[in-house]
Amino acid sequence: MHVGLTTPSGHLRQYSIVNTPEERDVLVIGVKLEANSRGGSRSMHSDVRVGSKVSITLPRNQFQLQPSERKAVLIAGGIGVTPLLAMALFQEQRDRTYHLHYFVRGNEHIAFKDRISALGNNCSTYIGLGIEETQSAITELLQELNPESHDIYVCGPQAMIELVSTTAIKSGFSADQVYYEYFGLTDHATSRALSEGSYQVTIQSTGQEFTVEPGRSLLQACLEAGVEIDYSCEQGVCGACMTKVISGDLQHEDVYLSSKEKIDGKLIMPCVSSCKSAKLVLDI
Repeated sequence: MHVGLTTPSGHLRQYSIVNTPEERDVLVIGVKLEANSRGGSRSMHSDVRVGSKVSITLPRNQFQLQPSERKAVLIAGGIGVTPLLAMALFQEQRDRTYHLHYFVRGNEHIAFKDRISALGNNCSTYIGLGIEETQSAITELLQELNPESHDIYVCGPQAMIELVSTTAIKSGFSADQVYYEYFGLTDHATSRALSEGSYQVTIQSTGQEFTVEPGRSLLQACLEAGVEIDYSCEQGVCGACMTKVISGDLQHEDVYLSSKEKIDGKLIMPCVSSCKSAKLVLDI
């Protein structure tokens, strides 16, 4: 579950809720200070104090535990631990079986140490592993699981999710037993948001027309034309910029929409996706 939060710098950012539904008087989030922050995380760290007021959206749950008798295996990479920690605590409170596997670069990067410690033997941490060591650990972990009695939930970098998904299927899991949420795409994936050729955009409600030039994203072109679209991650992950489409041959590069939604062609994530046809009509 996550909320959209408007940072002091004016950026809308999506943050996972770490605490469980029983804690109704507080929302706990984790904000990682990014070295290349464009203002969002930096302003949260520098400008928010006890007593500060921030605007948030209603919580949304796009990545949730499924009702199942199978044991939940939670695999987290870095700050991707936040939604999985909430799942672990939820299972803990209900005395349900689960295990959290937390991969992190170093002790200083462990998020919510007190909550992680409270999980006891239900949490295994993997600290400072290299790429090959991480791959080996995940492969060994998944190969030891019985697909008939386990479901897999993974959150972290794109490479980790792809590794877990591919290895799980090779180990006998079905695709619908692997649930995931991305925390950041590769540079290659995000670079494909930029249009290779120009195309015309029409706003259905106003008739406004403008052109997306090569080297520009659809989101950039919309904002420059004065078309208001909410956005947050700008990586096709969070769903904040999801926009309805009237017509156009879409080039989907996000990881938010389902395969069916992409085939239907009625929704687009303008931060990373574009149009292959000469014209695109948006239902705004």
